[in-house]
Amino acid sequence: MRLFLLLFVLMCSQVACYSVPKLVRPQKLPPKKIAIHKNKSGYARWVFPTNQPIVSTPALGADGTIYISSLDRKLFAVTPFGKKRWQYEGLDDLVLSSPATAIDGTVYIGCKDSYLYAIKPNGRFLLKFGTQGVIDSSPFVRSDGTILIASHDANLYAVSPSGKQLWTYQAQDKFRRATPAEAADGTLYIGSQDGFLHAISAEGKRKWF
Repeated sequence: MRLFLLLFVLMCSQVACYSVPKLVRPQKLPPKKIAIHKNKSGYARWVFPTNQPIVSTPALGADGTIYISSLDRKLFAVTPFGKKRWQYEGLDDLVLSSPATAIDGTVYIGCKDSYLYAIKPNGRFLLKFGTQGVIDSSPFVRSDGTILIASHDANLYAVSPSGKQLWTYQAQDKFRRATPAEAADGTLYIGSQDGFLHAISAEGKRKWF
């Protein structure tokens, strides 16, 4: 049995699509909820038009909902069958990052206006958290619900689900298209335009770089 299934979510606009495939573990998803392409001929099961270029990667909710943003400042929720569930239009600038989902279904996404947005599972606005720079990095949600977001202001922020800043870690240059990876011991690893890979403790302290 293959460890991973490759989910191709073909959500291209009429202009361009730059997203990459999403790898998912089959045991993490409810049965018959995700549109996995099984036809060897290579035909897409469905496509969902956004009418603007997509430059991000989809995120998957626990119920199989697919979340994707496009350059018209919209965040879409799409069913596993390719139908629009909702669209959120309250983003104030271009979205260059990919969304991330929390265990409670909240969707987080960074925006060029320097804010991290939190959207409820029903598509309603929950809150936003401000940084001092453009956000083109994708959020990372830890198992305890803490959201990590990197900004062009050279800071990595840890934010609580209620929107409270827990800590910040500052690099020597901006974080650009940089999402942290987390090790089993809670150590965070992230690259910066300062030319270093940074190792950060779960509490936001520098381990090495």
